[in-house]
Amino acid sequence: MKHSFITLAFALALSCFATLQILCGQIVAAHQLSSPRVGAVRYVDGSVYLLYGLPNNYVLGPRVLDGVDAASFSEGGGIVAQKGTLTLLGSDFSPIGTFEAGESKPLLGINDNPSTAIAWLPAVQKLVHWNGQAFVSVSVPDLSREGEISFVSKRDPKVAFLLLHSSSGSVSEVSISLQTGQVLSAATVVGVQGPSFQHRSSIVSLDYRDLVIATPSNGNTRRFPLNADDLRMEQASSDCLHISSPATRRNWVLHFHNGDFDVAELPSPSARVTK
Repeated sequence: MKHSFITLAFALALSCFATLQILCGQIVAAHQLSSPRVGAVRYVDGSVYLLYGLPNNYVLGPRVLDGVDAASFSEGGGIVAQKGTLTLLGSDFSPIGTFEAGESKPLLGINDNPSTAIAWLPAVQKLVHWNGQAFVSVSVPDLSREGEISFVSKRDPKVAFLLLHSSSGSVSEVSISLQTGQVLSAATVVGVQGPSFQHRSSIVSLDYRDLVIATPSNGNTRRFPLNADDLRMEQASSDCLHISSPATRRNWVLHFHNGDFDVAELPSPSARVTK
């Protein structure tokens, strides 16, 4: 009798535990379904996942792409690089156009819609952008002697905007004609060091093991220690940056919202909830 009682109690405990796991999964899944989509993030293995959540509370959604070497996303679409090929994507991740760049480390950018998609090809010193019907390229003067490009954006149909950091760490903003490839202007960004990314009036930079958000117009600067010295940045949406450390396999999101921002560490893909 005692043995039967123990067996029954053990079976009931297992059943309760299984039910609790299901309920927890349903609660998290329901939270994910009710949370807004905030962007798409590329992990070190090349997989791209949708990102959902609210400030300081983010979850990964389904995997939407594989084998991606570089990416930039906005609410209106995205541009990705896969084995040397650039692909422009719609908001539903359907392909719009491609370009055989043959570049192993392109730098990509996109603003609110596909017409703003642009890529910097450092190996050949070219800009490639979408003109509304196809990708077109233009050669630019050799900028490698001035430093490394960390950010590229298409401000209007005729002008590209780049952020360049020198070996000393100083940052310059450079405007280039998309018609002729000639440099239109160049100016030093005061108070900013290292690889940088611009989001509206703020400049986000990577200073050794820190993430730095600066607003040059008013001199405000905030630092966030991330404890990794191989940090990289990609745009996850129009208001989100994905910061990653390939060596530590840690990932963060910098989310701008309502005139403020938050920095939160993201879960690993193995911890995501399947929708």
